[in-house]
Amino acid sequence: MGVLLCCLSALLYGLNAVLIKLASEDLSVPLILCFRGGLAVLLLALPMRRRKISVLPASARQGLLLALHTFCGFILTTVLLNMAYLCLPVGAVTTIHYLYPLLVYLGSALFWKVPFTWRVLPILLAVLVGATLLAEPTGLGGNGLGVLLAVASSVTWAFHMLCLEHTPLRMEPPLRLVFWQGSMSIVVGMAAQLLTEGRIPIPDPASLGVLLCSALCALIGAGTLLSLGIRRIGSGPASVLSVFEPVGSILFGLIFLRELPTPRQWLGILVILSAVLALLIMRSRETARNN
Repeated sequence: MGVLLCCLSALLYGLNAVLIKLASEDLSVPLILCFRGGLAVLLLALPMRRRKISVLPASARQGLLLALHTFCGFILTTVLLNMAYLCLPVGAVTTIHYLYPLLVYLGSALFWKVPFTWRVLPILLAVLVGATLLAEPTGLGGNGLGVLLAVASSVTWAFHMLCLEHTPLRMEPPLRLVFWQGSMSIVVGMAAQLLTEGRIPIPDPASLGVLLCSALCALIGAGTLLSLGIRRIGSGPASVLSVFEPVGSILFGLIFLRELPTPRQWLGILVILSAVLALLIMRSRETARNN
């Protein structure tokens, strides 16, 4: 079940990439962040009330951890990726960003003493090769700042996933986690928009509809499924399965935007599927030995 949850989460993140591409034709990144977060908060209000889930965690310490995780994990990853896109081609940023599965395994071993399984190393390398094939071969362009920002985004997303497994946030209701992500998106998006343009225009109904779908896909749907999936299979396998995100974005781009994948991208999809299959076989053997 955990594998299925993580795969569905990655596919929803991939669909969200297509939605953001549509929204960014008329809206700035801060506006997208602000209004998508606001719509997610509104959508979560009723289910959280029905399930009697408080907005605030049980203790101040847990609240501080939740705020740190939301800002340093979710918000910073979004900001760093978009800053990297200004410095580097999207393909180069995507390739560097997908170092995070390796960082998740290394972080678990270094900070939480989880034994590193060397058999997973070829799978991680295959994931990186697959992500490289999916990205357009545009090169790095010699921009050191862009490379640094892309690497930083992989570190912050690895931090995000590790916290969901190895800290008390593991026991937090997923809806509360998503609510905080939406709330902080509003604050950061508003601040960035006011600093850059000095005003906050209201998007047109069509753009709001796209942002509503994005809030459902990326924040509520994918965020909740990823949290539940990590609880079941751990952050390491979840990070490998998350590489379905660029696969999903390419396939949904084909469906909704009529963007035909190149032979190189089809090869990347095949490599990623092979890596995921190898991971599933390895996990099934480990489960059989444990039983």
